[in-house]
Amino acid sequence: MSKSKIKFIAIILVIIAILGTATGLIGYYSNGFTDWSKFNPMNWFKSQNEQTKDNSGSVLNLITNNGLSFVSNKIPYSAFSANGIADTADSAYNLTATIKPSIADNKNVCWSARWSNVSSEWSQDKDIADYIIFDKPITQSGESVVLTCLQDFGEQILITASAEADSTKKAICSVDYQKRIKSLSFAFKYDNNNIDNVNAEADGVYRLAYTGELKSYTIEPIPVYSAYTIDISYSSVITGKFTDTFGVGSDISLNSISLLAGLNAPKKEAELSSDAVNFIQQTRNIYLFQNVFSMISGAKQIYDRLSEAEKSHSKIVNAFRAWSLCADAFSQSGLAGLTADIINEKNAIIDSYVAPSLNYTFMNSIEFSSIDTFLEKALACNNANQGVVEYFVKYSSGDFVYDYKVAVGFTSQSLQAVSDIEIDNDKIII
Repeated sequence: MSKSKIKFIAIILVIIAILGTATGLIGYYSNGFTDWSKFNPMNWFKSQNEQTKDNSGSVLNLITNNGLSFVSNKIPYSAFSANGIADTADSAYNLTATIKPSIADNKNVCWSARWSNVSSEWSQDKDIADYIIFDKPITQSGESVVLTCLQDFGEQILITASAEADSTKKAICSVDYQKRIKSLSFAFKYDNNNIDNVNAEADGVYRLAYTGELKSYTIEPIPVYSAYTIDISYSSVITGKFTDTFGVGSDISLNSISLLAGLNAPKKEAELSSDAVNFIQQTRNIYLFQNVFSMISGAKQIYDRLSEAEKSHSKIVNAFRAWSLCADAFSQSGLAGLTADIINEKNAIIDSYVAPSLNYTFMNSIEFSSIDTFLEKALACNNANQGVVEYFVKYSSGDFVYDYKVAVGFTSQSLQAVSDIEIDNDKIII
């Protein structure tokens, strides 16, 4: 045989081997060519939380195995349909019991389920078939039965597979349920007083009244837990942001669910009296050596005549800091006067005064030039079926992760009540 023919045959054998291996892998990962979900690219990048069905709360453990060999295999949610399991089921298992020795004449295996503690308070008057069902009551030795968990339960369940010919040959396994979060409810407060009957609107946004008061709505998330036989502790993290439709503040991170019911009004400071203006000027006039003592003491006499309200004025607070710097430096230097550095620092303090903003502020972080500007943005969120703020709540414990979004905003009626704004054909008219 020529070398070229040998090489050709070798290539064919390698190809056959590769195809055979690939076929075997495909068969394994497709559950015997019945489940192709793993080969769908749309499923490759799903987060664990998006496939919560495979993280069901049921836990199956073998207790005894006498005269039967017993194996169990959890059925993934993606294979429910192929196994005739309703997609509303919580979880499902393939259970297989094999009678030993294999030469037994009667190879029937009987399956049953019961509450572990039939006297427990939780199991009273509860039909176990509402929680656990088999697809068949009897199987042949080595044949699988499908056990389906329909919903959460609060008392341990015992599954028994027994030989029909000899009930002492049996395997027993327990089924427990881990505490899961089924949903999230919310408790609303306004100025620490409870508010009842707050419901999300059709677009999923919780809208509260804009009162114009400097009081806060606080919202406490309350997990609604499943029944369970295994307790689990969950930790939670809250993050929030202003929506893009609101138009401002999207870069601000919030870590507690709240909503301010009004805007902080601008804090315009009062006009200074002539004495207050004179104190600032006298402090500014303190020089290196010329009459330093008399200028410091004279300025202090003017300051002492000011009212407490004037002393709290930002300009006076700055000027008094500058005066104190000079007074302290002069007392430490004796009669040597003040250095140029002290004088420069004193003047820098006086000049550092920044007038308070005349803008309105919301949630202590966003400024608005007018109330109408704020109202316009808040109403734009309503027209876009969004809230002013979106909060994200994540609960986690091991493999269990639950993500919830809470959108909050203001009712259109309450926004319209504080300004001359009308809604006409979904357009804001000011």
